[in-house]
This record gives sequence, structure tokens and C-alpha cells, in this order.
Amino acid sequence: MRSVAFSPTTPLLASGSDDYSIRVWDVNDGRCLKILPEHTHSVLSVAFTPRGDKLLSSSGDQTLKLWDVSSGKCLRTFEGHADWVRGVAVHQEISSPVVVLMQQCVFGAFTVVSVCTI
Repeated sequence: MRSVAFSPTTPLLASGSDDYSIRVWDVNDGRCLKILPEHTHSVLSVAFTPRGDKLLSSSGDQTLKLWDVSSGKCLRTFEGHADWVRGVAVHQEISSPVVVLMQQCVFGAFTVVSVCTI
């Protein structure tokens, strides 16, 4: 497991893993509710949107994906990064969240490589 995130509105937890999948868990009973398997490399980071209805994931496959939590469907794939997308963050205070994608630089620091709204 590489990353976990709690939903801000529901008793759900998302986890990203080296098996290329995201799992959505019920925190009340520990059951895995959904497996989201569309990445083709390790899932390095996950983050819920403020309403908890969508989930973002970043991966070693050089993509970021936007998911619908209830259906488990991938809504959008952000491509074009030159390296692993190592982190994703969602601003929890604004209605159209800003997503910041980061990749690791040579010296181990992180740099912003793109910003978008969803």
C-alpha cells in the first residue's frame, strides 16, 4: 500500500497500491467495496474531492485519473507527464478544486509540474 485517504463526507477510505489498483473501503466494517484497476503501474497517491463523490489517483504510469466513487468508473485520465506522478492534492475549501501534480526531481525535492481544475 502506497497511499490512503479518508473521504471528507462518508465513512470511506481509499488506498493506492503496488498491484496497480485502488481499493475503496468501508471504515465501519473493514469491507472492500470496490476495486478500481485501470492504472498500469503502482498507484502512488489518492485524494478525495471535497464532496467525497470523486477520487483522484496518481501513478507510476505517468497519469492522474479522476474516478466516480459510487460507480467506480474512471471519468477522466490526465496524460502527458514525463515521469511518475508521485502526488496529488485537492484543495478542500473551494468548489472547483485545484489539483497539483508533483514529480520527484534529481535531488529528492518535489516540484509542481501542472495545475488543473476539475
